[in-house]
Amino acid sequence: MITTNNEEIYKKAIVLRDHGKADHRFNKHTEIGDNWRFSEITCCTWYSTDE
Repeated sequence: MITTNNEEIYKKAIVLRDHGKADHRFNKHTEIGDNWRFSEITCCTWYSTDE
């Protein structure tokens, strides 16, 4: 999770979160990005070991 009031950092974080894709209309990638969202299984496993 990122919290910022800087618009430049916000825009870069959005691009990196979405596989580096800056423009959805043309599938244009401007950065090397990834999808760092955890799967449901990973979340459950992490949550159960954290308690």
